[in-house]
Amino acid sequence: MHASACESLLPFLKTNSRVLDIGSGSGYLTAVLAELVGDKGKVVGLEHIGALRDMGESNMGKSERGKELLREGKVRFVVGDGRKGWRGEGEEKEGWDAIHVGAAAVELHKELIEQLRSPGR
Repeated sequence: MHASACESLLPFLKTNSRVLDIGSGSGYLTAVLAELVGDKGKVVGLEHIGALRDMGESNMGKSERGKELLREGKVRFVVGDGRKGWRGEGEEKEGWDAIHVGAAAVELHKELIEQLRSPGR
């Protein structure tokens, strides 16, 4: 599933892309996405349960590269309602180049689509 998600998003992942990973869980895909967007990109892992957010961040911090990505702010894990996306601070308020929804969703909410920059996926 992670490989399929990356393959689908790859055309939208440039070296300065901003990616929102909704339902980031273990943080594995969040870490892979961070490597794909390079040193100027940013990935935010969004979870609605604090313990899951903590797990993703903890897993990311188990490697030297993960620690570096967290320390430099290239990867961040936050708690929030993924159905509404996430409007963070600074450049994150400008939207996302790619949004991955790994969480179950009944419908596609307007707030989420409004945060997707064009062209995006």
